Amino acid sequence: MSDLLRLVRLWRPQALWVLAGIGLSVLTILAGTALMGLAGWFLASAAFVGLNGYAAVAGFSLFLPAALVRALALLRVTARYGERLVNHDVTLRLLASLRVWLYGRLAMHGPLDFVTARKGDLLTRLIADIDALSALYLRMLVPLIVALAAAAIVTLVFAGFARQAAWTVLSGLVIAGGALPLAGLLLGRARGRAMARQQAGIRAQAIEGTQGMADLLVANAAGAHGARLLALTEAFAANERRAQVTGSGLAMLAALAGYGTLIAIALVAIPAVQRGRLAGVEFPLLLLATLAAFEMMAPLPMAYQMMGRMRASARRVFEAADAPSCVTEPSVRQPLPAVGDIVMEGLAVRYPGASESALQGIDLTIARGDSVVVTGASGAGKTTIANVLLRFVEYEGSVRIGGRELKDFRGEDVRERLAVVPQQPFLFHASLRDNLRLGSPGAPDGLLWEALTHVHLAAWARARPNGLDTLLGEGGDPVSGGEARRLAIARAILKDAPVWILDEPTEGLDRQTEALLWRDLASVLRGRTVLHITHRAIGLERADRVVVLAAGRLVEEGAFEGGAPPAAWARLV
Repeated sequence: MSDLLRLVRLWRPQALWVLAGIGLSVLTILAGTALMGLAGWFLASAAFVGLNGYAAVAGFSLFLPAALVRALALLRVTARYGERLVNHDVTLRLLASLRVWLYGRLAMHGPLDFVTARKGDLLTRLIADIDALSALYLRMLVPLIVALAAAAIVTLVFAGFARQAAWTVLSGLVIAGGALPLAGLLLGRARGRAMARQQAGIRAQAIEGTQGMADLLVANAAGAHGARLLALTEAFAANERRAQVTGSGLAMLAALAGYGTLIAIALVAIPAVQRGRLAGVEFPLLLLATLAAFEMMAPLPMAYQMMGRMRASARRVFEAADAPSCVTEPSVRQPLPAVGDIVMEGLAVRYPGASESALQGIDLTIARGDSVVVTGASGAGKTTIANVLLRFVEYEGSVRIGGRELKDFRGEDVRERLAVVPQQPFLFHASLRDNLRLGSPGAPDGLLWEALTHVHLAAWARARPNGLDTLLGEGGDPVSGGEARRLAIARAILKDAPVWILDEPTEGLDRQTEALLWRDLASVLRGRTVLHITHRAIGLERADRVVVLAAGRLVEEGAFEGGAPPAAWARLV
């Protein structure tokens, strides 16, 4: 239950909308109950006017109750429309805010925190599990509050007519709105948790099967993968059928409780009318008001059997949000100094679960404004140096920026000062404009076109039918690998950071485009500190130094002299 309470606390920014939705829901039920009761009284009074023994209604006026019936009918319809409009809007707002909150928590982690996570499972937590939590507000919290408020008011009104009738209707409401929902909660708890796990497994299997179909076909494993997916689907469908049967049974019992209470009210009210303790015109008021009161209890039993599933979904959401990071963040946030020299002394890194160190004994100084190329064979530790600077991985030894230890600062603050062009840049399913603005959210279109010009993509963008509004598909389709890297460079240009980390930024480009790109980037990179990870030699004569790594160690360091690279670099190339 603590996860659900934590979820409710996340609703605070939407508190006014939540209260408005609950208020309109209560008003709708009360208006409907009052309308049914008043209509019963009005019809009975109109029928009994002038009859012997009903002198009390001889002066009955048709106009006032008729006007009240119309007013209550109009109020009920208007409140119902407003309630549906507001509550569905609130539900969408809560889902959107929760999804943004979870994405923000995940974005605070580095990519190495997710190396053991299944992509499909993370996507399920972000989408399906949050969607499942939509029922918490609309189908559980709102009906519960409405039922409690309306039950209290109906009981008090009944007590004004006949105390025994008030106890009778309260007993029925407790059964339909308390005992049966509790039974649904207990019956659906284990099944709900199983359904949450099965749904997550189905989505993960489907996503991974779709994205990895080529590998599954090559390994002749598509049949086994499909069989696992089918087994999960059948198990989920079986649990869903059982949940429907349970829900239907609880709904039937709730209806029987309502009709049983109606009969009990009649048995209590008839003797009261005969003894003169209850006016005859008030008898249909109590009966019809009882029917209206049980309307608010109808959704509770079926809804509360979903509690187990919602609790499991909430737990999965918060597990993802609270997942520990590979990097220990400082407890106190400190301001980052102006970026100066980057000094590494005795730098060593071992990834979790690895038997050998990825880096060991690295001593390297990158002066402010210098351009340093890092090269070496695959697995030599080049990208690990970038991961250290980005605070994606824990390290031993010392890494200082501007004279301050890197561990003293939070990763998000460090990354604010770094522009990164990763080896595999990610493009979102959004417009070209939105993808570029990841580098600078408020950048005007003029700056976007300027950045595209620097990376020789302005003509390509103008040739698109929608220009900057061109929609990029999932993973950047139909952008090629080389174009995706150039878009990542354009993002870095827009970020305007003092330190650049380039990881194979020109991979996939032809020689001519690569040479033109380096020529135009010269003015952009002037005065910035650049760490360039590459296997390619084009444009490197502009670098101040070349560092060669092998098996996690720095084996050679030097500069291009007369256009010639260091010997170790020449051997690698």
